[in-house]
Amino acid sequence: MRKWLVLVLAAGSVLCAQDEDFHVFRDAPRIFLNPQRLKRIQRETTRDSIRWRQFSNLIESQAQFPEPGFAWALHYAATGQAASAKAALDWAVQPGSTDIRQLALVYDWCQKAMTPAQKTAILAKLRQAVNSPGATTATGVRDQVLAAVAIADEAREPAEKVIRHAVLDWWRKSVAPALREGKPAIRREDLPPLYEILHVVIDNTRVDMRDNAPGFFKNVPSWQLLSNYPAPFQTADNEFRIPAFVGKGEPDLKVAALSRAADLMIVAYDPNALEGQFLQGYLIQDRFLMRGLFGITYEFLWANPYQPGLPFAKMDPFFHDATGGRFFVRSDWEENATWFGFFDGAMQLSTGTEIRNLRPGSLREPVEIGGATVLQAASPDGMKFAVDLPEGGVFFILGFPAKTAYDIETDGEEMYEAEADASGILLLEFAKGTKGQVWIHRPGRGVLP
Repeated sequence: MRKWLVLVLAAGSVLCAQDEDFHVFRDAPRIFLNPQRLKRIQRETTRDSIRWRQFSNLIESQAQFPEPGFAWALHYAATGQAASAKAALDWAVQPGSTDIRQLALVYDWCQKAMTPAQKTAILAKLRQAVNSPGATTATGVRDQVLAAVAIADEAREPAEKVIRHAVLDWWRKSVAPALREGKPAIRREDLPPLYEILHVVIDNTRVDMRDNAPGFFKNVPSWQLLSNYPAPFQTADNEFRIPAFVGKGEPDLKVAALSRAADLMIVAYDPNALEGQFLQGYLIQDRFLMRGLFGITYEFLWANPYQPGLPFAKMDPFFHDATGGRFFVRSDWEENATWFGFFDGAMQLSTGTEIRNLRPGSLREPVEIGGATVLQAASPDGMKFAVDLPEGGVFFILGFPAKTAYDIETDGEEMYEAEADASGILLLEFAKGTKGQVWIHRPGRGVLP
């Protein structure tokens, strides 16, 4: 029976792929600037919003943007000013301008301002990217997809081939199955290019790539939010929330900026998702608005301050990804909260501004963080401990064999089964008023003494 079910599902998948049309159906601008977003950024110029004011001030001062094609082309899309189109196109036709992503944005957003010579020069660069072998990284696939969509009128068949490779080969055959198995096929640094792919594919082909890994995408907003250290990092331009990282030294602020950019893209992709609404509530505090030369272009393009968000302090202050084998927990939503993270083979404890790297397996005593407790398994076969939880609580028990089932017995309650996740983390949740002994043991092996 199972074999027949697999065959039916496989056949259905093939038929679905055959029915899909990867033809680009929209007119320029096609990349990111769907009609609603284009209208919003154009309205910002008359509303004199804080994001527009900062962006336009930097443009007017002839600031040296690290991504000049992106910045000047976006300003042209918002204002229609010929000088901005000229600056973007002058950058794009230079022999040293080889950033395919920016070239695609300039070509797509500045169509009406291009001379035939400029079009020929930029088109040649984009054709080269489209005709190259199919990329295998999120960044490489993103570059090729953006190039393909930008020149879809001039290179219809090659463009469709690129998009088909991205969706069918790279995503559905490689990345999405790995994500469903809990493998780290997409890391935090891959989220910005991934979401740029998602946006441009659904806007131009109506294919929603999230359907192939729904659990991963449901978790992404909570992962992004809870994996930041509680204490913000102050810079001359703005404050940053810093994503958890392994290593010593100061945080990489470009990573922090791109992480916020990814957050903005996540909300923009599905503003109605509950998890995304909590993330939006986390994003709309103006002190975290990116005002610097790198971040402001992303901020102006993706942030929607008119989109309501839910108070993120109403979220549970912990996140557990059983498929990926990682978790983050914080004592509360204050910026001096205690925070604990178990991720990518690392274990960290943050108290205020101090971050301690802990050796996995080194916990000698339970770590209590708000309503959560982190402790080390006493034995691969199980353990016992006492609880007294007037308000209930969550326990993260580390060090069990991965994907191993255990019977859980608590005084006065029926026994139930729970399974350690992909990293050997066993999550137990206790109701209000739970008190007594908890026994954890493998099925059929009896209760530990």
